[in-house]
Amino acid sequence: MDLQFEKLTTKLYGFMDVMGSGNSYFEKISSTTERQIVTIEKRNDILIEQVAMMCRMTNFQYSKSDIWEMLADMNIHEENLKE
Repeated sequence: MDLQFEKLTTKLYGFMDVMGSGNSYFEKISSTTERQIVTIEKRNDILIEQVAMMCRMTNFQYSKSDIWEMLADMNIHEENLKE
C-alpha cells in the first residue's frame, strides 16, 4: 500500500511539474502576444497621426499653364477636349 501511494504521489508531482511548465510556456506566449499588440497599436497611432497630418496639408494648386502642359505631355489636344 505504501509503495502504491509513493508511486501515486510521484506521478502527481510529475503531473504538477508538467502543468507548471505548460503554464510557464503559456505565460511566455501571452507576454509575447501582449508586446505584439502594443507594437501594433503604436504603429496604428503613428499611421493615424500621419493621415491626419496629410489631411491638414494644403493641396497643390495647379495653374492653367500647368494643366495645359500636362495635357500636351499626354498628347491631348485642345480640339479633343469637351467644354
